[in-house]
Amino acid sequence: MNAERPNPDDVQPFRQELEPSAQRYRRLIEAVTDYMFTVRVENGRPIETIHGANCLAVTGYSPEEFAANPMLWIAMVPEEDRPAVEQQAANILSGQTAPPIEHRIRRKDGVVRWVLNTSVARHDAQGRLVAYDGLLRDVTDRREAEMARQQLNETL
Repeated sequence: MNAERPNPDDVQPFRQELEPSAQRYRRLIEAVTDYMFTVRVENGRPIETIHGANCLAVTGYSPEEFAANPMLWIAMVPEEDRPAVEQQAANILSGQTAPPIEHRIRRKDGVVRWVLNTSVARHDAQGRLVAYDGLLRDVTDRREAEMARQQLNETL
């Protein structure tokens, strides 16, 4: 089969037409400060975690990188914050309530960000835990504003 390559001059008008849409999409993605994830559970144990595409904007890691390294989700949490994150996951797996927590993550580029980590259990018709869905929201700007206000109050 001898496929003919398109003439670049024929393709250029389409590229020019698509560029504004691509720019709008990039701006929208850059503004996203949260992403969803799902942890599938069997017999009370996590078996798979699926990270939404927006994890790249929040963490710097792609869904494929999370899939290739199942422990990346906890490895990017600074050591002093890990117990709270691990406890939240343990609470969900044991059927307890797991209120949202705020903790830090270290992005792929090394920048430390604050996130709000909210997880909700999902059960089957028999009441068995089959998964939990989570939302990781970047709250760094709010945390930094709170810290700045606190420092200002302390100096007054």
